[in-house]
Amino acid sequence: MKQVYTFAIALLLTATGFAQVCSGTETIRFKETFGTGNGDASLPAGRTTYSYVSTNYLEDGQYKLNKSTQGRPEWHNTTDHTGDNRGRMMVINASHAAGEFYRDTVSNLSPNKMNNVYLYVMNVNTLGTCGSSAQLPRLRFVVEAWNSSNNTFSQVTSFTSSSIPQSANPTWVKIGGSFMLPSNITTVRYIIYNDAPGGCGNDLAIDDITFSDCVAAASLPVTGLKLEAYAKSETIAVNWSTATEYNTSAYIVEKSADGSNWSVVANEKAAGQSNFKTNYAYTDNKAFLGTNYYRIKQVDVDGQYTYSNIVMVKMVKVSAKITVYPNPFISQLNLEMNSSNAETMVVRILNQQGQVVNQSNWNLHAGNNTTTVGNLSNLSKGIYLVDVKKQNGETVYSTKLVK
Repeated sequence: MKQVYTFAIALLLTATGFAQVCSGTETIRFKETFGTGNGDASLPAGRTTYSYVSTNYLEDGQYKLNKSTQGRPEWHNTTDHTGDNRGRMMVINASHAAGEFYRDTVSNLSPNKMNNVYLYVMNVNTLGTCGSSAQLPRLRFVVEAWNSSNNTFSQVTSFTSSSIPQSANPTWVKIGGSFMLPSNITTVRYIIYNDAPGGCGNDLAIDDITFSDCVAAASLPVTGLKLEAYAKSETIAVNWSTATEYNTSAYIVEKSADGSNWSVVANEKAAGQSNFKTNYAYTDNKAFLGTNYYRIKQVDVDGQYTYSNIVMVKMVKVSAKITVYPNPFISQLNLEMNSSNAETMVVRILNQQGQVVNQSNWNLHAGNNTTTVGNLSNLSKGIYLVDVKKQNGETVYSTKLVK
């Protein structure tokens, strides 16, 4: 169920939530309430990896949409987070294997604006259920942007909650975060993972998954966090910037070979308080052949944290040196290369959002080669990436240029 309306609200940070999401005027773009009704209901196909059952005794890996949280006798028996006696929520007995359990796609979001996402979660077990060995739900929320030019999704950000505790009385916990949506992107996919293993105690209900945009975001810890990386000779330059910062502590650079398993490679002190654009940089002198993934973990002074988008750089063994000039450029670029054989290269110019703004083929012969990339006078001033690939997609050379 989706609703669009505008109102003013102050969002408060909960003890187990993510970083503060918004303080000011908020416009709701999407809200999943799971509907209303007296009976059980199921989700549309493809929305969850769990199995639907309509019984009052949910087993591991099962769910139902219901107006009561009581999916087993030892669970709390209460309404959805709004108190609606007919309002449904997703009631869940987590699978034994940690992992994804819910996903959906949201459209009509606001690019180049601070977007918020939050939901309400309850540990449905009554206090003391499963004793000291109880497993507690711990959610990870991943947001991925849809790129219509190549029909792919790429991660914008992710948020991770603390463990959701048991409580003597039914307690809804609000968790959420914020992210800057890239230019020309209005559609995202979100995926919710339960990162805690299944077993006794890992039982929960979720309700009112909400996406909104924030008009007054002055109190956000960070606005406008942007990350980029590019190959530079045998190293990789990792650069990021922020528009404003409030009570920021550190930026931790994390690296991965597969996009899933991450290690810390640098820890940079944050500005703390800033109302101006702040630039940060790290050079990876140990880049390995193949794909290198990077992300930034932004840590606040209170220990809360969020992740940036993920960028990747593919390092290959360079067989030839290419010279690109002038830098800065105005209306054209010249490329020179000495090739050992005749072949065709693809020369691409990309903007800071990774969009290809110019592409041409470069037909090489054995020996010295020169080509000119023209028609660049209409490009806006800024930073661009020149990327030279073989026709099989292998990157031969890439460098950063300024206009």
